[in-house]
Amino acid sequence: MTKEEIRAKVVDVVNQVQEMSGRPSKELDDCDKPVGELEGFDSLNGFECTAMILGEIDVKIPGCGNAFLTSKADKALTLGEVVDRLYDLSHSMEPCNA
Repeated sequence: MTKEEIRAKVVDVVNQVQEMSGRPSKELDDCDKPVGELEGFDSLNGFECTAMILGEIDVKIPGCGNAFLTSKADKALTLGEVVDRLYDLSHSMEPCNA
């Protein structure tokens, strides 16, 4: 997948989770941090979104397993950082089912 495709998928999944939770979605830019900045979006929502996204791009997230946090889970990532991380992982690792 291209970075643009991954970005579109991440934004779509974040908005789906927000809507399923009865919270408003918003237009996200690369500087937004979904965890902590979106209404009600917390690290558990980050895990939920990560699972939904990884089912489509077939990579593993090292460390805490949450694409929206650093590998030590000590800092929320921006949308741009999430996209870069997923893109880099999708182009550098063996597929999950290998």
